[in-house]
Amino acid sequence: MCVRLFRNLLILIPILIPILTLSFYASAADLSKSIEAVKNREYATALANIEPLAKQGNAAAQMILGDMYARGMGVKKDFNKAFVWTEKSAKQGNIYAIYNLAYCYLEALGTPQDFFMASRLLLVAAAGGHARAQFQLGLLFRDGKGVSKDYKNAVKLFKSAVMQKHQLAHIALGGMYRRGWGVKKDYKKAYQLIKKISKKGNAQATFNLAGFFAKGWGRPVDIKKSSELLIESAERGYEKAYLYLARFYVNEQGGKPVQELVEKWFAGVSENKKDIAEKFTRALHEAAKDDAAKSAKVKRLLDQVEG
Repeated sequence: MCVRLFRNLLILIPILIPILTLSFYASAADLSKSIEAVKNREYATALANIEPLAKQGNAAAQMILGDMYARGMGVKKDFNKAFVWTEKSAKQGNIYAIYNLAYCYLEALGTPQDFFMASRLLLVAAAGGHARAQFQLGLLFRDGKGVSKDYKNAVKLFKSAVMQKHQLAHIALGGMYRRGWGVKKDYKKAYQLIKKISKKGNAQATFNLAGFFAKGWGRPVDIKKSSELLIESAERGYEKAYLYLARFYVNEQGGKPVQELVEKWFAGVSENKKDIAEKFTRALHEAAKDDAAKSAKVKRLLDQVEG
């Protein structure tokens, strides 16, 4: 009977191979079309192709479907469904899904926050060369979340992500050199790492550079240069820069109306001036909270904007 079964299989192989091959290529073609549709924001088309593939167990399709639910692309945003589909893909070893699942645990998306579980998943993705996983795992080692605090391991992971040109890893590694955490303190290396990313238009890096001039890290204190970098960071939309500009304004600029400063500091900026003024006003509120003694002064300044 076994011999007969084996012979039957031999007969079927020439028939099955083309069918299975065509099925594989059909799935790959549908997946390719879906990815292209997502890029073009044709979400209905993407969903029509992705969902059947995901239900058939295609790991890549499951990962994409999870991402669509997480972002609300063509479907109502649903982190619970995002988590379910991402987990299905991750269990099949999809490295991108493994990272996405770790992020769900980091940010409590569709599941309770669990830094330990996130760290386990990030270890797998980071070992597979995923730059964002290396960066996120580096942060966990730096801050001691889900793992024992380990600056040297954090530095190693940040360096791996930097090799893959991950921008935030440059900033994080620069911070390690500036503080001397896991490496010998080196203001020059810290500055170079962060400046490299600032030149690429990263607003957070530009904000961090301002600190070097404000605090005199490896160079003379230069408040003018620091404020110029804060303005540049704010122009690029980095919210924290507005708060620091507000503090500078409260401390240094006397009673000039906020609108006048907006016109001066943000001249030529394409962003809507009203939006900038609103952000600046919110930042002034925050600055007032920092020092109760300045509250009355800040309130008078806010009245000029809001009145």
